[in-house]
Amino acid sequence: MSHQHYYAANADQQQPIVVVQGTVVSQQPLPVPSSNHYIGSHVPVSAQPYIAPPPPPSQAAVYVSEDKASNPISDTKNMGIVTPFSVQEEYAHERDRGQSRQYRDVPFAVLFIVHLLVMGFACASNSHKLYGKDAGSNDEGRRLLHGSATFISDYIGSRVLDEDQQEGDAIDPDGFISLLIISGVLAFILSALSLSFMTYFAEGLIKTALIVNVIMYGVMALFGFAVGAAGMGFMGLIMFVFAAWYTFKVWDRIPFAAANLKTAITSIRANIGVTIFGYLSLFVLFGWSIAWAITAIVVLDVSADNMEGNEGGEDEELPEVNGVVLFLLLLSFYWTQQVIKNVVHVTVAGTVGTWWFTPKEANSCCSPAVRDSFVRATTYSFGSICFGSLIVAIIEATREMVRQARESDDGILVCLADCCLGCLESIVEYFNMWAYVFVALYGFGFVEAGKNVIQLFKSRGWTTIITDSLISNVLFLICLGVGVITGLLVDLFMMGPIKNGSIFSEDVSSGSALFIAFVIGFLFGYLWSSVLMGTLSSAVSTVIVCYAEAPTEFDQNHPQLSQEMRATWRQAWPIDFKY
Repeated sequence: MSHQHYYAANADQQQPIVVVQGTVVSQQPLPVPSSNHYIGSHVPVSAQPYIAPPPPPSQAAVYVSEDKASNPISDTKNMGIVTPFSVQEEYAHERDRGQSRQYRDVPFAVLFIVHLLVMGFACASNSHKLYGKDAGSNDEGRRLLHGSATFISDYIGSRVLDEDQQEGDAIDPDGFISLLIISGVLAFILSALSLSFMTYFAEGLIKTALIVNVIMYGVMALFGFAVGAAGMGFMGLIMFVFAAWYTFKVWDRIPFAAANLKTAITSIRANIGVTIFGYLSLFVLFGWSIAWAITAIVVLDVSADNMEGNEGGEDEELPEVNGVVLFLLLLSFYWTQQVIKNVVHVTVAGTVGTWWFTPKEANSCCSPAVRDSFVRATTYSFGSICFGSLIVAIIEATREMVRQARESDDGILVCLADCCLGCLESIVEYFNMWAYVFVALYGFGFVEAGKNVIQLFKSRGWTTIITDSLISNVLFLICLGVGVITGLLVDLFMMGPIKNGSIFSEDVSSGSALFIAFVIGFLFGYLWSSVLMGTLSSAVSTVIVCYAEAPTEFDQNHPQLSQEMRATWRQAWPIDFKY
């Protein structure tokens, strides 16, 4: 029987050998349980990847746990990690339905596009007011421009415009541009080198990240008690105990997490062109932020002007009406932000999936896998991306409204609401991260992908979360390291021009100038590396899912990495793993 994988065609293949208690019992498919997942690997029926020809028996054998001698094949709980099997003919139509190339969650894609058109129309039809063309003089334009700066500065928590401050002599434009260019180049080079560094020292970095985490909470506790802040001290002490306990419990899982990290790095280095989409997303997000800010300013100004035209007691309705408008604007901002980020995530997951199953299509900088994965993310799966992103955006917009409410009423209920929304936001974002991996691998709709995520956690439990958490700590540590090293190198390279006054005026002390240069270098390093580490994080999630569902294909296509993964898994979970 033949079947079309989401990104590779599958021909008729032989079945892997099944070994029970050291005896070859079958070379036929194992019976499919009624719960619609595959024995041991728990692969959804509609998500079965193709089965490549089996390797020699010594490698292709599927070992069944000997914990239960009676009818071991039918008892899925006593099975080890086994290879996926082709489904029977009665399930073929369901599998093909899940993997066929068709547009998913189309209404949400249409809604997102319509929302962008509405935002664009609002911006185009009102942006001329920023230049005071509707007013008798330029006073109206200046008022709106000042309001723009005030709105943005209040939102990001920093002052953008100060009419009384006169700048111009403090910074030399040419020297400052040189500083930015050097910072960007150094950040790019260090980010690229960090991949090789992580490959060779993956296990040591994971251990370092865990130890640093424990030390930081210990320092927090000591500092809190030293300055008399008992609340900070007790909180730091509790987190210190928890971090130390967590480190002790997961220490034997570190080799397996390191093997996952090495595999993800290898897949990204083989398709390094996929990182371009991550860097391009920065510019797209920057452009969207500017466009949204202009639109938000003019829409809020028009809304305020309309309300000011009302007379009498109707002024009391101003906060409610403006609150609705502001919520919709925030929803637009967060929704688009999430969509841009998740398009990159799905693109990376699709590329890594192709590398896993058909490495010939994913072994160059700009391989066909990179192109095809991006096309799928922006066409067939775009509706699913918009669906999941909308859920997170609603939570984020609501939380932002609650934060604004805290400015006038910092009561316990508002504080609890903010905390609960923050926890809910983190949970939904984490859930979406895994759901989008299934979207990228099999072309599922968002709801169907979510069901597969639930099945993944049922079958793997805390294993998936622990592995992902260990690696996430390393990625954050690398971002900080790249940022600090970039800042120091920028100071080293620019020390001469700074002391000569080629960048800052003589009114700025050398110490202040070096600190500013360090901060700029740190921001560049952290930003560039965070994009690359974000791409790597998507690859890690994909590797975890693929290994949970298709270890045989991994062994056939990448035997050296597979051998290391199996050895570390067996070391961490010797009882459960028999593959």
